[in-house]
Amino acid sequence: MMDARFDLIDLEPETDRRVRELWGRPPINLYRVLAHQPRIVSAWTEWNNEVRHGCTLPRALRELIFLRSAILQKSLYEWGQHVGMARRAGMDEARIEAIEYWQAADIFDPRERIVLRCTDEITAGALSDRAFVALREILSSGEAIEVIVTASHACMLARVIQALAVTDDGERVAAEPTPKEN
Repeated sequence: MMDARFDLIDLEPETDRRVRELWGRPPINLYRVLAHQPRIVSAWTEWNNEVRHGCTLPRALRELIFLRSAILQKSLYEWGQHVGMARRAGMDEARIEAIEYWQAADIFDPRERIVLRCTDEITAGALSDRAFVALREILSSGEAIEVIVTASHACMLARVIQALAVTDDGERVAAEPTPKEN
């Protein structure tokens, strides 16, 4: 990975307070890069809060989306941020390790499998009618919207991280699984 394209800077005091209040920790490097445009980082903070805490879909299922997206987009930063969140949400190591090859793994239940399929399709650029119908057969309208929005958000997140060349926060443990290079 190349050097960061932007210096890490401090957030404006009110946004910094809000980030610390929402996440219980200092702003991660992504926020410190986005701080070059205060209105964007402020809106980003509120949007991420809604995606993380405002959804009804179980957190572990949403983290499954983020981890699959990180693998597909080779976003080590996104993986590093979300693998710990997935564990805290109750995702076991076997599921985390199987995400890369989920189609061949028998560990995922039907709901997880359709969420993974939709994540794959959205990340590739289009959700098929067939996958959408399958999603709607097992999830409510609101939950289906949350899957689609979360998967789309995860795509955007990985692309912004890559485009800005955001550097690692140093939070990832070296022994943790990471997306493999193809």
